[in-house]
Amino acid sequence: MITGEFDGPTLHHFQHLAVEFGISGRVIAPGVVDDDTLLALYQGAELVCFASLAEGFGLPIAEAAATGTPVIGPDVAPMSDLLGLLGTVRSDVGRGDRQRAQQRVD
Repeated sequence: MITGEFDGPTLHHFQHLAVEFGISGRVIAPGVVDDDTLLALYQGAELVCFASLAEGFGLPIAEAAATGTPVIGPDVAPMSDLLGLLGTVRSDVGRGDRQRAQQRVD
């Protein structure tokens, strides 16, 4: 599931990645969701992949981790610092290292 507000090219890129990884039938993009829905999504997820390299404070990482859901995120500050403090998975997501990150979660 991909949540948030994305322009056409960005959403197309995510759809292309889903096809590339063979998961296109399992990925949906509902857009922006309310807080209750977001909490339910975090609680029901097997894994949260936080792929943004530009998030200012990493709030989505903290929200997901607070539900006990494993998180994969970028190895750039401040997200890497937050991921380390929360004891969640830290990886070079966005730098071609997705497979290694997924193996660490499995």
